[in-house]
Amino acid sequence: MRIMYQNKKLLVSLTDEEVDKFYKNKHKPVEIPIGFLTTLHQDINRAMEQSHRDVLEEQYFGKK
Repeated sequence: MRIMYQNKKLLVSLTDEEVDKFYKNKHKPVEIPIGFLTTLHQDINRAMEQSHRDVLEEQYFGKK
């Protein structure tokens, strides 16, 4: 599982196994390995930085 920011959109990428697990447990909380926290935290921080940069660029230089 990875989280990314592209073209002003927040995206999630899942393996086939993860998709199956989420589908099987539709509308229920799904446990993910605790070891994912570091990677997901880094992904979210990167996405926040990129989003914030886009907002600042629009504010000061106009829309792209």
